[in-house]
This record gives sequence, structure tokens and C-alpha cells, in this order.
Amino acid sequence: MLTDQTLLFVMGDTVPKDELRALCANAETSGTRLMCLIIRELPSQPMNAYGALPYGGLGVLSEWMELVKEEKAQLKATADAVEAILQEAGVSGDVQPVHCASVDVREIVAQRAMVSDIATVSKGLRESDPDLFKAASYGVLFESPTSLRLNGNILEQPKKVFLAWNAELTAARAIHSALPMLEAADEVVIACIDPKAVVDDNGEDPGSDMARWLSHRGCNVTVSQFPSGGHPVSMAIKQRANEVGADLVVMGAFGRSRMRELFFGGTTNAMLHQTEVPVLMAH
Repeated sequence: MLTDQTLLFVMGDTVPKDELRALCANAETSGTRLMCLIIRELPSQPMNAYGALPYGGLGVLSEWMELVKEEKAQLKATADAVEAILQEAGVSGDVQPVHCASVDVREIVAQRAMVSDIATVSKGLRESDPDLFKAASYGVLFESPTSLRLNGNILEQPKKVFLAWNAELTAARAIHSALPMLEAADEVVIACIDPKAVVDDNGEDPGSDMARWLSHRGCNVTVSQFPSGGHPVSMAIKQRANEVGADLVVMGAFGRSRMRELFFGGTTNAMLHQTEVPVLMAH
């Protein structure tokens, strides 16, 4: 189990009690500090929310202000409930409730991720508010140096790690971020999906350079080259990771086709939203 680190846990305004208690149990054992970030987006203002005042100012409908006041009270109640769970578990950490506009979510999450060792987003948020889940995930990946870990026991030391290697900078960053886990794992599988043996790309023997470096670091490494069989790369990653019995997939997020993935979906988005395979990503 990974120890002495700070985990950023992003959640919505509904307390994921089972998920949080499971994190607390592992955090207490490992000495992990939990930074619980509770996000609630401000309600949209109606089109007629603004009106001219006698001195040229802008007026906001009192109904909207009352709604904001109610939501802040609910957010405080959520924060109190999370604080109580942390205290009950005897876990070091802090609770930070934030009421903000949707456009500010990424920046707010990124600011907290910058002072964390690793970040995760509540799986309950993924189910209840996919847009907020995506914004929080993108805040970690695009605007912070911290890796994002999803699914499974976030604080568990994996025994077998599956590295989705494609010789891209984002994949290398993910591997560097996961290096303590790789050094402590029983086995590391470097997996190249549909590799091209080109000197200027993956090299003449794809994965071999990374394998030599990790072996020098003391990792027990094997290199495997897998065909996708015409299926999406995300499906190939999940299938092959399951076949080798991997506890964690480590991969880069939004590599060469970042804009294409953002607008049309792709490997990263598919792996963000799947729930079967534990994954660690970095951009």
C-alpha cells in the first residue's frame, strides 16, 4: 500500500459514504492525507436576471440569490458530514467545499491537484453528473502535473501493472508518475498495441528501451506486443490487461490526437468512463 502521500478526492455535493469510508480505511493504514474537494456548481441565472438600477448597476433576481443561499447551506451540510467521517476514521485531511461557476471547475481542481501526490474523482460523480466528472478529470490532466487514478482501491499497491506504451510523451509522463508503484510491483508488463517498428517512432524493437530503463530501476519487466484486431485501442487495453491479470493500467492521456479525442471521443475518454479496469493516467 502506498504511504505518506496526499490524495485529492473530488466529489459532488452528495456524500459518497461507502466510497469515502473505504478510502479512509486505507488512508488510515497508509498514513495518507485526504484532501476532500466538494464541488457544487452555481445555478444558472435566468435570462431576465439582470435589470438596470437607478444608478446604472445590475440587479440580480432575489429568487436566484435565495437559491444560491440554500445551496450554500446544503454544501456546508455536506462538508460537515464528510468532516465527521474523516474524524470518525481518525484520518488526517481537510475538507474544502466550493460553490463555483461551471467554467471555473477545471482551474479549482487543478489548484488542489498541484499540491497533491495523486488525484481521483468520485465514481458516484461519474454516474450522477458526467459533465462535472469530465471537468474535474480534465482539470487534473490538463492543468496540473498530478496523475489521475480511477476505479478499484486507489491507495492499493498493485502487484502486476500493465503499461500501455506508445512512445509518446504523455505515456512517458504516466510511467514516471507511477514509478514508485512500478518499483514495488511484482511484475510490470510493457504492452504495445499494434506497434510499428520504426526507428523514429517506437524504435526497431518497440518497448525495449523502456524495458531496459525500468529493469535498471529494479522492476521485473516483460514486453508484449498485442494486435488490436481492428477493435478500439481502449477495448484492446482492457482485454489484454485482464488476460495478463493486471491490477492497474498505466497510460498517457490525450496524446497526439488530443483535439480529435476531445471532440469525437477516443482511447482516453473511453478509459475515463469505463469502470471495470483500475487505471492511472497522466498528460
